[in-house]
Amino acid sequence: MINDQELTQDFRANSDAVYDNIYRANVQQLYSYGLRLGLEPEELKDYIQDIFYKLLCNSTFLDNVTNVRAYLFRALKNRWQNALRDSRPTTELDGTIHEFSGEVNALETIINEEERTNMTSRLNLLLASLTNRQREAVFLRYIYELPYEEIAQTLDMSVPSARNLISRAIDHMRNVDAEALLLFFFI
Repeated sequence: MINDQELTQDFRANSDAVYDNIYRANVQQLYSYGLRLGLEPEELKDYIQDIFYKLLCNSTFLDNVTNVRAYLFRALKNRWQNALRDSRPTTELDGTIHEFSGEVNALETIINEEERTNMTSRLNLLLASLTNRQREAVFLRYIYELPYEEIAQTLDMSVPSARNLISRAIDHMRNVDAEALLLFFFI
């Protein structure tokens, strides 16, 4: 399998096949991540299209990028934040934090309906007990399986800070409901 650095180099050489591979390998995860950020599906599709259009028009965006996937996650989040900023009057820029939605509904095939409802509620309460930033970091790490380096890039923090953030989130979830935490990792 080709790594991100090779993809980036091939992309700079204007290989349409590589561009297509980058798109296909990342579009579903970007879409899922955007939904969890709380974006509307149509708006999210536009943002993803904007990101890839800009890459297609100007591959120099990737000149200093060592990890394409982390770059795309960060680009999506930045595109959304720019749209929020642009849609508000300047007097309303108050630093409001938008909630990262992280509801789990993947139990459908594992447990019967009653147990599924109970466990989903427990998982959602467990995730709701985290701060928005912790919830986002936990999803990036355990749902999207990003390494700490990519999480740090996506959340604009250092790698040790990303590790600490996730560690504190796991400790907190363990204290709130250890059994539900195990289920979260099982899923």
